[in-house]
Amino acid sequence: MNFSERLTIILCLIFIFPYAGYSTKAQSADRTEQLGSAGHMMSITMPDQLAGHSAMRLADSLFEKSEYRIASIEYERVFFLTSDFAVKTEALLRKAACLKQMQQFRKAEQSLNRANFAGLNDTLIYKVRFQSALCAYLGGNFNNAESQLIQIHYFLKDTILTMPSLLLYVLVLNELNRWDEAKEKIVKWISLTDPPPAVKDSLLNIISKIYHADDYPKFKKLKNAQRLSSFLPGAGQLYAGYLGEGLANVSLQLAALAFTGYAFYFNYYITAFIVGYGIFSKFYIGGINRLEYLVNKKNYELLRGFNDRLKGEILKIMENG
Repeated sequence: MNFSERLTIILCLIFIFPYAGYSTKAQSADRTEQLGSAGHMMSITMPDQLAGHSAMRLADSLFEKSEYRIASIEYERVFFLTSDFAVKTEALLRKAACLKQMQQFRKAEQSLNRANFAGLNDTLIYKVRFQSALCAYLGGNFNNAESQLIQIHYFLKDTILTMPSLLLYVLVLNELNRWDEAKEKIVKWISLTDPPPAVKDSLLNIISKIYHADDYPKFKKLKNAQRLSSFLPGAGQLYAGYLGEGLANVSLQLAALAFTGYAFYFNYYITAFIVGYGIFSKFYIGGINRLEYLVNKKNYELLRGFNDRLKGEILKIMENG
């Protein structure tokens, strides 16, 4: 091989090797890009089709094991993984069930309020609104509960579907002190359940007795109590139903007045004013200010006693209706 032939071969090798290296790297890069694209495609399709269902099954198994906190987190994951509104709504319902088991009624209500009703059937919409109303009722938020119930009966026209919510409506109206409206709802529920005539008459007779206007709680009025105590110390406490506290209040004020008169009689004017009158004014003003607490407490006890009795009667009606 002469010199020119060797030079040609060397030049070829010089130009071929770099290109070969570049070509190998390019092929590797293309391969990596292809794999990356495939992985990306899988990451897009996985959540909707597989990850959501897998998370739902996991959450359900945790719920059955009474691991409600972790189950609620898994249901929340399902809500974010899926784009199907029906599946999202079902996840929210089951998450609310977990929160109810943990007595977190306010959070359960907030979770259900995130439901999007677009494209949902009436049955699923009813489930969400009813559970939201129930959670609001259990959490003591009776106005929100009534709002959900109003929307159920305004937007959903299937009375067979919405009929069970009437009993919850009755309990909510009881708590709002609207007993006449509650009576109308439970009478409507009885008419929709259409029991045998004898049973229906018996239930209506019970309803007329427990919702008798004369038996409604007679709430104490704060202004009346304050007015009474202003003229006669201790009278406001007696009006509010606290006999012992009223007698104690008036006794202490009379004792303070007696001490004031005694000190004044023996020319202890400063002592009479500072000690005697000071004690009297403290008990006098303090007694009036305390009436707000006492009246509210008494009214709450009256309301609870009446509504708890109604609740027990309504539960019996549910069993017999």
